[in-house]
Amino acid sequence: MGVSYNAAIVVGAAWEDINEDAIDNIDELVESGDLHDFPPFYDGYREGLFGLYIVNSPDYGYCEMEYTAQDIEVAKQRFKELTGIDAKIYLTTMGS
Repeated sequence: MGVSYNAAIVVGAAWEDINEDAIDNIDELVESGDLHDFPPFYDGYREGLFGLYIVNSPDYGYCEMEYTAQDIEVAKQRFKELTGIDAKIYLTTMGS
């Protein structure tokens, strides 16, 4: 089994910034696929970020970024509808 790493631009929030009352709802959203977990390293469950992909690179690779400010605003609105939390924009690594 190999470990893969890629980069992603994410609209979401950091796990550490979430109050305990919201964790169960967010876990359900991640489990259902409505949101994604973005661990910064292999097996980093609930560490790093959670949210929506804007752009992500292939494993150990790069990609062209094609998105607009409107894409970001739509993702921020969707995140707010799902979680009730104001989203931020992040650039992160992901390990899995």
